[in-house]
Order: sequence, then structure tokens, then C-alpha cells
Amino acid sequence: MTQKSTPHGLVRSLGLRDVTSFGISATLGSGILISVGYMAKFYTGPSVAICFALVVLVVLLSALCFAEFAGEVHTSGVGYAYATHVYGDLVGFCVGVITFVSYCFGSAAGARGFAQYLGCFVFAFSGTELPGWMIGTPVPESPFNISVLAPCLCGLATLVSVSGAKNSAFVSNALVLMNLSLMIIFIIYGASFYADLDLLSPLTIPSIGWRGVVDASGSAFFCLIGWELTCSLSEEVKRPSRNLPTGIISALIIVGFIYCAVSLTLSVMVPYDLINIQAPVAYAFLFHGDARMYLVVSFVASTVCVSNVLSSSIGTPRIVYAMARDGHLFDSLATLSPSTNVPFKAAILCGVINMIGSGFFDFESLAKITSCMTLMIYACVSGGVLILRKHSPSRSSRSTLIPALILFSITSLSFQFNLLNPTNTLWILGLINLISAILVFVIYQNTSSESPLLNPLITVGIPNEEIFNCPLVPAVPLLAVWTNLFVIASMGFQTFATAITLPIISALYYKLVHHQAGE
Repeated sequence: MTQKSTPHGLVRSLGLRDVTSFGISATLGSGILISVGYMAKFYTGPSVAICFALVVLVVLLSALCFAEFAGEVHTSGVGYAYATHVYGDLVGFCVGVITFVSYCFGSAAGARGFAQYLGCFVFAFSGTELPGWMIGTPVPESPFNISVLAPCLCGLATLVSVSGAKNSAFVSNALVLMNLSLMIIFIIYGASFYADLDLLSPLTIPSIGWRGVVDASGSAFFCLIGWELTCSLSEEVKRPSRNLPTGIISALIIVGFIYCAVSLTLSVMVPYDLINIQAPVAYAFLFHGDARMYLVVSFVASTVCVSNVLSSSIGTPRIVYAMARDGHLFDSLATLSPSTNVPFKAAILCGVINMIGSGFFDFESLAKITSCMTLMIYACVSGGVLILRKHSPSRSSRSTLIPALILFSITSLSFQFNLLNPTNTLWILGLINLISAILVFVIYQNTSSESPLLNPLITVGIPNEEIFNCPLVPAVPLLAVWTNLFVIASMGFQTFATAITLPIISALYYKLVHHQAGE
């Protein structure tokens, strides 16, 4: 499907510093400030840092795959653009819908984190507790949880996002500096004055053991999503073939290191069973009677959540814009502002959805479904690298690789669900999963002229540009798909079943609309 023309094009005004800063801002946020307490208290105990380290490695596998797409496909849309490029319009549309919904949910969850930490700051500063309806209060006998502060932040972030990419990047850069300062202060100050290494023993919760690390991986993963939103700026980044891959991986490594250090510091400051799950990082100081640091951390923690919501408000409209430009959504959503060159109508739509989500649903319910849907996107894009490597993909190579990837995904999930809840058929499912992986490997090698395991990390392909290549293909993409699906399985079948309904409905809608259009 050809792209629709627009009266104004997106402007390439962002450099490597902006890209890296945006990636950090989109990833470093409310997840670590809230989920870390919940994970440590109920699942991992002091081993929460190990859980984060393992999940960082899993996410890095997907980041390597996204980085190759970012260097090759220079269009807005993130997973939508990449899936369309290698799988076609139907899969691309489904991935676009999942991406759009998951990022809106993630932004709403970040806004809820802001409300909680702002409530802590107000209480520490004045001794006054904000009313529950402002921060979050459940509605009896319903799934709703009302908050007023959270949608206010979403509305403010939307106003910043429509002011232009450069202005948004300036605000994002300032917030990133403040947020990194908070994390460093927490790590150094907390470890220096309040660390008790005896709290690291036992390393896990005795009644759960290391299974808790696996069960907590979904929550840890939620803390590490957002970096891929950087790819939504593809049409606004200078030298995207170089700056996007470098910025993505740099941001993820920095955030991963900070997360591991923060979670380890929390573990040596407070016994895991006494951690406050509403605002664990701030309450760690209150646990030691340090009201001054509690006040400082509560205030700055709220700004971390602000940057998280702002990044989503900047990136998500670009996905809607790309889908509308390709004719999948209303044409008006592909309209750019004449003065700021941003998709302002798409930004307003996303802002309204964010406000509704943050106003009526609590953090945990938003976080879990967001994680599952994002993992599905990661798995889809990671597998797509195998098809992207075909410089001129023939119909035969696509028609053999795609079914093989689908078979590998199905057998992986079947094996993983049984691995987490062992049955007598575990070894059979494991063998089938291994055979399906070998099948993908063989098909890929037979349809590619390159050496599949020896391709370099960086190859020169365009004058004055460096093209990033994912290393060890097809091993790394297959491992990325498998590990992403494993984290999905760790969330339970019910969460997976809920998340999978969205792409199914999207596919039915796409077929229905295009069938009627064809008639």
C-alpha cells in the first residue's frame, strides 16, 4: 500500500545525544520506583537485582534486533513499520494496534506512579495526606480505580509533545539529568549510610526460592520497556543508520546498570518483608528515620514518572501517524502541524486515551497487560530480522521462513508453559521445540548467501554511514524470540490469553475492512 502524501514532512533535527536521552527517558521511570518493592517483597527477596540483570540480558537480545531494523528502515512506527516491512500489511497492522495500545497503557501506568510519589512528597513536606480520589482509590465491586492527578499529568505531557520534537527533546534531556541524579544519589547515599549486607541472606524468599525470580520477570520486564520508542523518531533523527542503533543500545545499557544498582541498594537498606510497596525507594529512607532524604527522593521520583509519560506522549503519536499515512487509520491523523511539524491530531488522540486509562485503572493491572503485549512485539520484530536479511526477499523464502517462525513460537510457548508447571510430556515438547529451532536455522541458511553465525557487528554499506548488523544471526534473533516468549509464559496463561485477543480482533477487523473495500 502506497504512503499518502502530507503537506509538511517530519524534520531531521535530533542528534545522538537526543536519541540516547530520549531512550533513557522512555525507559527509566515509574517501573523501577514502584515495581521493585512489589517484586522484592512478594517474589524475589534480596535477589531482585539478579532478576533485573537477567531481564536486562533478555531485553538486550531484542535491542540488537531492533537496532538492525532502526539502521535499515527509516520510517516512523517502531514495530508497526518493521513488521509491515518484513511480514506484510496484515501483520504490520496487528503489531501497530498492539504497539499503540501497550504504549498508551504504559503511559497511563507511569502517570499512576507519578500520583503515588507526589502524594508521598506532599505528606513529607506538609504532613497532609492527599485524598484517595486524587492519587488512586478503588471503586467498590468494579475493576476501576479512580485518580485525578494521573490524567492531569497525561494532559500536560500531551501539550509538551505537540510543541515540537526539538522542544520535547529539550524537556526530556533536562528530566533525564534530574532522574539520573536521583538514582545516583539513592545508590551512593543509601549504600554509604544505611547498607546492611546481612540483609542479603537468605538471597531468596525461603517459601518460594528461585522460582520467585522467574515469576517476577514480567514485572522486571515492565521496568525495561520504552527504549524501543526511540525508533518512532526515525524520520526526525540525523544519520539514523548510525545514531538510532547506538542510542538504543547505549540507553538500555545505562538504564540496566542503574536498575541493578538501585534494586541492590534497596535490598541492603530494608528487609524485604518490610518494604513499602507504594513508594519503596522513598520509604527506604523513612525506614531509617531520614525524613530529609525521604522528602528529596519523593519529589524527584515524581519527575522520573513525568519523563516516562512525556516520552510515551512523544513516541506513540508517531505510530498512529505512520499507520494513518499508510491508509490504515483516518486520514486526519496523518496531519502534521504547519508550525511544529508534529502529528498533533494523533498526539491529542493518544493524550485522551492516556488520560482515560490513567484515570480509571491502577498501576499493577496496567503494567501486566502492557508487558505481555510488548513482549509479543519484541518476539515478532526479533524473528523479522531473519527475513530482513534477504536484501530482495523472494516469495519462496518468505513463504518458508514465516511458517517456520510461527511453528517455533507455538512450540516454544507450549514447552515453556509446561516447563513452569511440569507434566509428563515436558521432554517431548522440549524435543519438538528444539527440532523447530533447527528447522528455522536450516531454512535460513539455505536461503541466505551469508555465513549465518559469523556476520560482523558493524559493516560499512552506505557512504559516510555505518549500518548496524545484529551479531550471530540466526542464533541471537531465535534466542530473543524464545526468551521473550518465556517471560510471557511466566506471567501465566490467563494474561497471555487476554493479550492475544487484541491481535486476533485486529486481524479480523483488518480483513473485514479491506474485504469490503475490495468489493
